[in-house]
Amino acid sequence: MIHIKLYTVYDDPRKVGKNLGTETSLSAELIYPTNLYNPSIRIRATHFRPSMNYMLMAELGRYYFITDVTFDNGGAVIIQGRVDVLQSYAAAIKALECSIVRQEHQGTSNIVDSQITLTPDKTLTYLKCNKTPFNIRRSNSQHNYVLCVAGGEQG
Repeated sequence: MIHIKLYTVYDDPRKVGKNLGTETSLSAELIYPTNLYNPSIRIRATHFRPSMNYMLMAELGRYYFITDVTFDNGGAVIIQGRVDVLQSYAAAIKALECSIVRQEHQGTSNIVDSQITLTPDKTLTYLKCNKTPFNIRRSNSQHNYVLCVAGGEQG
């Protein structure tokens, strides 16, 4: 037997430090063969709610996404899990001191990223035009757009 905690989690799977909400603690049986990264467990059906999509197996030291739920003939629930590395190692990840080499989003001008074509200090100007040579409007409520990029150096 192994002790597990079941949760309903709504956070983005890519988030470090998920909000776990209310927990349901119970005992489960590991189904063999199994592995550390994609375990299978069996619990009594009376303990499971369909909204539960996340679990902690403290003895294994890992959090898991619930990826599949089936019911066996004996009235038990079979749960398949997939390890959530970000939550399992959240404390260690948050304690890291790192240098950021790339950033996905604009807005931080202190991070130089040569692969981003526009830097956050660029000025965007929108000009409304009544006519363009690209007459692609299907109705009067639609607009044509022309993008012009001029001058400047990155750095």
